[in-house]
Amino acid sequence: MLLAVSRIASQTVARSFCLATALAGSVSAQDLSTVNVSGEWDVSLTASFAPNTAGITKGSGKGKIYMTQAGSLITGVVVDKLGKCQSFELPLNGLREDNGFTASASGPTIDLITCAGIGNADTLFLATLTTGAAGTATGSGSALAYDIPLTYTSVSTLKRVSGLQTPTDPDGFGPGVNLDLIGKLGLGVGGVHDLAVYKVTIPKSVKAKAGPVTKKLKVQIQNRSQHSEVIEDAAMLAGVVELTAEVDSGLVDAPTITLVAPKESKFPIVLKPRAKYTAVFTAEFAGPADPMDPGETGTISYTARVHHEALAGNIADGHSFDDVAPRSVIAPYTFDTFPDGSIKEKGVGAKKSDKTSGDPLLTALTVGVP
Repeated sequence: MLLAVSRIASQTVARSFCLATALAGSVSAQDLSTVNVSGEWDVSLTASFAPNTAGITKGSGKGKIYMTQAGSLITGVVVDKLGKCQSFELPLNGLREDNGFTASASGPTIDLITCAGIGNADTLFLATLTTGAAGTATGSGSALAYDIPLTYTSVSTLKRVSGLQTPTDPDGFGPGVNLDLIGKLGLGVGGVHDLAVYKVTIPKSVKAKAGPVTKKLKVQIQNRSQHSEVIEDAAMLAGVVELTAEVDSGLVDAPTITLVAPKESKFPIVLKPRAKYTAVFTAEFAGPADPMDPGETGTISYTARVHHEALAGNIADGHSFDDVAPRSVIAPYTFDTFPDGSIKEKGVGAKKSDKTSGDPLLTALTVGVP
């Protein structure tokens, strides 16, 4: 918590910055107890002060917080630039509870004109989550400025703007590297190893009336490692990207899935951090065993996976959440921590009613002539 105070003639104006979240939206029926609040959040607030001899009545402020949630514990820093004064990074501690959390921060009170420390402030915040990306919360605190004791309450709004957990390192004190080193430590070297399934394209319907039908499918992957990754040849590509199909319903057969390997001249494939690559597959849907059969209908479902361990070195993926599709997130989105906290994650799969993705990937299949 930072409290900046400036005496201007006979009027005293206070500017304060504090943490809060109660995320705005229309999806209160969602179970938000599983939301991880790690990341960078923009915060703005208004504060109301109890009557005091200095005549300070209200304040406002904007700043950033960076949080890391591990289990139910929250740690982080509050970052605020107070006018012409320096930026401050103050420790933040909290506890994740049900659909919200509590958090507290302490820091100096600063004179906005002289930038001198003139006391201290302590604040406690109570937050309630309603989505994973924006919100409001209430706070209360006490401060000392110019040897005058102050108490205040605040209302804050907050929006998650990236997956950064410190101002310079995506995962705080984890295995990552600072932003200025991402992609600069060599191929396959430096920070977290992370490949992700980014997008899957499949046909919505297929009709195999008299014989087998072949369709093209695509799996787009993204390098979310904090270094460049290399796919050396077609055999390695086949190990890295996987697409499987199975019967979801009906008396039909699952198609045969085959990777279409690029020309040898296309290798090696070098993916810088955040870069994408689209792997192409064919799916052969079998026709009826007997052309006179009355026909069958059914649905086929698909699962796509990436395998970082198939790359040179056989190193396991350091962030397994984005290795598979379909996958879902709580609306409206979350931010991936890697490689630099800037990737907005909306899930992968068929579109959902809340405008995220993650529903099953299905093909309606007709075999023969019903």
